[in-house]
Amino acid sequence: MNVSKDSAVEIRNQILNQYYENIYQNYLFGGGIQGYGISYFENQVEKFWKKQQPERVLEIGGGNGEHLRFVRYVPTIKYVSLDLRPMLTTAHVNEISEEFKLKLNFIQGSAESLPFENCSFDRVFTTCLLHHVDDVLAVLLEVRRVTEVGGEIAFLFPTDPGLLNQIVKRLVSFRRIMKLTDVKPQLLYALDHKNHTQGIMELIKLVYQLDDLDFKYRPFPFFRSWNFNLLVVAKIVKR
Repeated sequence: MNVSKDSAVEIRNQILNQYYENIYQNYLFGGGIQGYGISYFENQVEKFWKKQQPERVLEIGGGNGEHLRFVRYVPTIKYVSLDLRPMLTTAHVNEISEEFKLKLNFIQGSAESLPFENCSFDRVFTTCLLHHVDDVLAVLLEVRRVTEVGGEIAFLFPTDPGLLNQIVKRLVSFRRIMKLTDVKPQLLYALDHKNHTQGIMELIKLVYQLDDLDFKYRPFPFFRSWNFNLLVVAKIVKR
């Protein structure tokens, strides 16, 4: 790769497209400690829902449907999974019930400009999306716009570049990535995780200052610090 001639967009896309097409699934869902961690990660967002029977659910950054098998409450009307990239596999869809499949709709689109009317959903959530987007503020505003009053919102994101996060990366994540690609894991994260945890949290506080907002920390909830945890869940009820 000639970094002196290629544009920033070309460099980022070339590396990240290869990562998501050839490495991502094996890296995150190949079993072992990493697989256990992802299962724990995905379960957390479902743990904090207050309403057990949603009607219209929007998952932003749904990818290939990795979160679907963790959904505890199938909506009565529809479940929309939106992602910027087209689906590469339907393997995860095959793991859910036929009832759930009938209500499932995959849409390709941008989180920064959601293709939905105001107040279209009573539950909206993301898992590990906000570190990746170009404009976090735009995403947060769009999510609030498409959520009805009284609707629930959740943003789950890793604590990158927190202290505990970096320790786990060096002990587990980086080693696994290095078995799958010659691209340095530090470079992958530098390109893919554009946004800092503290900055994300401050923007959430700004956009949802009039709503019911609480930050949950895991795996050590008694440490209300992102530096000493691996993930944060922002739980919101729109007012």
